[in-house]
Amino acid sequence: MRKRNRTASHPPESRGPTLEIGAWVIVAVIVVVLQSCSPTVPAGAEIGVTVYELSNYQGQARRLGADERDFDDVVGPCGSGNWDDCISSIRVPAGWQAILYEHPDFDGRSLTLTSDMDDLRRESISGWNGCGGDWENCASSIRVSQQ
Repeated sequence: MRKRNRTASHPPESRGPTLEIGAWVIVAVIVVVLQSCSPTVPAGAEIGVTVYELSNYQGQARRLGADERDFDDVVGPCGSGNWDDCISSIRVPAGWQAILYEHPDFDGRSLTLTSDMDDLRRESISGWNGCGGDWENCASSIRVSQQ
């Protein structure tokens, strides 16, 4: 009878972690490759402004990276399912500017913001009592730009 050379074998459960670690390495490599393909944006930088349905950045939100001529045409949480007269707070990252307009097509009174505004009730509309005399729920169009 011949002796067989036996090689040490690992029980099947010991192969699991090796495969799991291998999968994580592959995922990490994919992430690094994808990040290197993305446009150069400084860490933490945001693209555009974010409008919120409620004050203190609460409720539904919408990121806007470009002008909107008429919030009636932007699907949202208010009125007939749009963003017209529906903005109560707005985040404006460093290097960005938002100009809110009371009417569509960038018409009427305007409010220029270059920083976050957690409650648009604090921004009064001088000489006008419409919309409660402030900018909460009073914007119908917006211009968004990088400074």
